[in-house]
Amino acid sequence: MVYPENFEQKIGFDKIRELLEQQCISPLGVKHVERIRFEAGHGAVQEMLNRAEEFRQILLSGKAFPNSGYFDLTNELKRIQIKGTYIELEWLFDLKTSLQTINACLKYFDDAEDGLYPQLTALTEGMEPQEGLLKEIERIMDDKGEIRDSASSALKEIRQKLHRKQLSIDGRIRKSMQEARKAGLVPDDAEVTIRSGRMVIPVIASGKRQLKGFIHDESATGQTVFIEPTEVFDLNNE
Repeated sequence: MVYPENFEQKIGFDKIRELLEQQCISPLGVKHVERIRFEAGHGAVQEMLNRAEEFRQILLSGKAFPNSGYFDLTNELKRIQIKGTYIELEWLFDLKTSLQTINACLKYFDDAEDGLYPQLTALTEGMEPQEGLLKEIERIMDDKGEIRDSASSALKEIRQKLHRKQLSIDGRIRKSMQEARKAGLVPDDAEVTIRSGRMVIPVIASGKRQLKGFIHDESATGQTVFIEPTEVFDLNNE
């Protein structure tokens, strides 16, 4: 225990810690800096100085060290330990990126000349590249963070059905638009548009009862209503 309790404030150590926090590139780094306390032991201080010097040499070497992809997954990894829970897509992508970064860091020190960075290399002791887990995540997730169609046969089938359904919806709404145009129910320059996430036809208010469907919206003037044809509405609600 350091005495007095405000010793760090008296010598400005707290300001140094704040400056370090500003240079951190991840929440994990900030948490680590927050735990740093004034150290008077010669051995411990020398060890930290050696680590700092080794990293300075890395920066001077020009050989880029992995400097991105550091995420704090602590809470999420704890949460999914509960039976019946699963990792959210966003967190799975962060986990994938984190594993890639960890592997890159381990490879960096493995490829370095023996004895070049002993203090930093010691920090990686006991760590193993999680290649199996990373490959499994990469099998189901692409580089954009989207689940691949090939992730499972069931997912592939579902997406194919949805794609066919969307093509059917597109075809029917276009056909309804052509029929409404021929009947003089839509303005000459009107096109199919989107309202409330649905494809709709802009219909002249006076003709709204001639096109069967669900009214999603109307223009500010009230002269145009936006209708989703019944057959398209039914398809969307399947």
